[in-house]
Amino acid sequence: MILRKRNSVAVIILLGVVSKNKGVSMLPITKVMFFVLCLLFGLSVPAADLNLIVEHELIDGKVFIKGITNLPPRTKLGVTLSSKIGGYSAQDYDIFVESDGSFISKDFTNKTLPLFGNYTAEIVTYLNGAWHNKSTLAELGKYSGKGIESGKMLVIYDFSVGTDSNGNAKNLSQEKNLRYEDLVKDFCYALQATMVCKDLNMRIDTETKIEYKVGMKIRGPESPYNQACVKGLSLAFDDEKRGICSKAWKKFGCYGTTIPRLIQENPFRKSDGIFCKF
Repeated sequence: MILRKRNSVAVIILLGVVSKNKGVSMLPITKVMFFVLCLLFGLSVPAADLNLIVEHELIDGKVFIKGITNLPPRTKLGVTLSSKIGGYSAQDYDIFVESDGSFISKDFTNKTLPLFGNYTAEIVTYLNGAWHNKSTLAELGKYSGKGIESGKMLVIYDFSVGTDSNGNAKNLSQEKNLRYEDLVKDFCYALQATMVCKDLNMRIDTETKIEYKVGMKIRGPESPYNQACVKGLSLAFDDEKRGICSKAWKKFGCYGTTIPRLIQENPFRKSDGIFCKF
């Protein structure tokens, strides 16, 4: 389209747009006239509504926050991922919008363990020179709508990992879930036994290995296996006056009959004791 201004009258020549199929299509007359009026009378083009669609992806136990947006390419984004239960919080402030409008964060885990439970992701871009150059800031200044706040754009995304709407573990077969419950119950029994039996000891890395096997935290209110752990503790309390030390060693010691190598003899009391690791 070529515009020529003669005696305050715009002469509009529609040339058409050549498509990839070598055909010719004409720009809509109403749209052309609208932009011509904006040019002639100093009207501003309406600001674009912020469009930022967010989702999460779980790959090998790692969570990625990703999405699609109509923000300009190379717009810098930051993600803060948090959970009210357990006090989890992590950030990635080095995300940039690609030329196709897509973006993706780094992987999020819980100290190398998979995330589990309910999470909130805050996706933000700050409208200042520390985050963007002048041309990008000028483009961002044209946006309006929900999510635009003073000095920033913010979108909130809530999601859950490994739980259903009631907070129960999902994507586990009933058989595997029961096996894990037994494992957690026995672990907590053995752990309590080491608190009572001075000659028994549990390595500090044993719980981490159990959590890696189960794929999530095994203790605490946020864990679906917390009740299994409480049951194990309760059984241990009942056995404190019924030979808990010998029972624990027989079942969970280095040569245990139930889960071997959960516990070992205490190296701080027996330098020549029987030691092992889970």
